[in-house]
Amino acid sequence: MFLNDKSSSNESQITIAKTGKFETRGDKKILVLYDGKTINNVNKKTSEFNFSKTDFNISNFSTHTVTHQKTQETSTKELVLCLLIINNFKKDINSKLKRGLNNCTLMNIVNIYKEIYSRLIKPIYITFLISVSLLLILKSKSDHTFKAQKFRIYALGFFSIIFLETSSKFISPNLIQNLFLSALPVILILTIYFYFLITLKVKKI
Repeated sequence: MFLNDKSSSNESQITIAKTGKFETRGDKKILVLYDGKTINNVNKKTSEFNFSKTDFNISNFSTHTVTHQKTQETSTKELVLCLLIINNFKKDINSKLKRGLNNCTLMNIVNIYKEIYSRLIKPIYITFLISVSLLLILKSKSDHTFKAQKFRIYALGFFSIIFLETSSKFISPNLIQNLFLSALPVILILTIYFYFLITLKVKKI
């Protein structure tokens, strides 16, 4: 951890620590630091001392500090509940619980959609990528078209990875568009599954 406290043009304090944690003691917010060093610079004179544990009062910095929970730090359950509320699928929730949801606003809806997409939908693409690689077993290595088939499968997997990494950019405030994007990996997996069934059935015949 690195803290730079510049009180004035002639005074500054730099604190470096390996670890730290936040604590609330009464009305004060304390940052407890472990295994570090503090360097004081007063009128161009430098002094330093090492510490195994020290308390850093951050109450005076509350106006400059983000105190609310970030969207990325919010639980999946809360994010889903927030979307249900914003899209009017859940109207019977009490106002106290609604106020307790972090960043649950219409202005933040795109970030909420993106976070849920990253947590719940992107992992499904792993199954799709595995399914793509399994297409190689549909042709024998002795088949004269095997090399071409291998190249096509490689290209499909490569572009699928690129799409997966950039797919979050297609998330929008539009619920229907986001539902389609969320259903896409399932559709792709089912497509490959039925392709397997049809190909294997034809080979048996």
